[in-house]
Amino acid sequence: MHSFKSLVPLNSKEKDGRVSPDKSPVFIDYLTLLISNINDHATYLMWVNNHLKSFGLTISKRRAAIPIGYDIAYQICTVSDENDVCGSIKYSVKLSRFLFELTGRGCSMAEKYDSFTWIRSIVFQNNVKIKRIDLAVDDYTGLFKIEKVDRAHSRGNCNSITGRRPMKRNVGNKKQGRTRYIGGPTAYKQACIYEKAKQLGINHEEFIDWVRAEVRFNSNSRDLIPKEILDYKTDYFFSAYPKLFHSLVNSAKYYPPVFRESLEYAANLGRSAMYSRHQYGRINQALVNVVGEKEAIKLLTRPGKSKKLKRLPFIQDEYIKEKFSELLIDITTQKPSK
Repeated sequence: MHSFKSLVPLNSKEKDGRVSPDKSPVFIDYLTLLISNINDHATYLMWVNNHLKSFGLTISKRRAAIPIGYDIAYQICTVSDENDVCGSIKYSVKLSRFLFELTGRGCSMAEKYDSFTWIRSIVFQNNVKIKRIDLAVDDYTGLFKIEKVDRAHSRGNCNSITGRRPMKRNVGNKKQGRTRYIGGPTAYKQACIYEKAKQLGINHEEFIDWVRAEVRFNSNSRDLIPKEILDYKTDYFFSAYPKLFHSLVNSAKYYPPVFRESLEYAANLGRSAMYSRHQYGRINQALVNVVGEKEAIKLLTRPGKSKKLKRLPFIQDEYIKEKFSELLIDITTQKPSK
């Protein structure tokens, strides 16, 4: 059973938002910083790279896509695997500024190993602005459903203070997973609620109702993202759409990054194993019949890292076996959807 928690003692300004700052059910899933007034970009890159290495990331020599107005761009990846891209850093010579980006995987690394301590330290510098930040909450209880989002929007529970109803976009279907976007893609805030269990092919009873709700804040010429959002994640997530998210925030439970990332990895591994079993299961069984199980396993497996099944360094086989073995078996033994 998931225990219900009150909003106020969890993360509030009355208690300085620090009652349990690392135990908030709201986590950062994407972050972009704009760092201005940097003339010596080479020295600054070295400084950033040294701090990134403290939580398992590094600036790769591999180039990233260069946006208009920027001159150089490098990928940020894990120290253990340069193919595991977790963000990017870009520099504009003309504007003397960096665009620093961490994806969901990069944010998980920062949360796991550093609790965003270094990120906080640079965000509160005068030359740094938060360009974009995504705040997310996972619900496994089935209390927060897509139907609830549709009803809330139709009843005006997502309206702004002026009474204006934000646009809503529906994507997907009931079988493969539905997504709801509330607010425009260029608006200051946009909610994205999607059925993550269905998108990952999860039918296990414990996670079948998994829904992820995100609020994406985008800085623009009129609205700036307050820097205190890093300390008051729950407050800002809740205040984006209070009537929609009230029950979700009250009932949400904290899950550490190792749980979230391992769960997603187990689902991806199970889905890959499912297709392998469906396509080559009979061949594998024939091989087992001829040479035996142990010899067949030696012939069918090989060491190495899969580019398709990227795993963050803190994801351990023992943890997956302990927490998600039933889920893994359940997905593997399913029939692939047509």
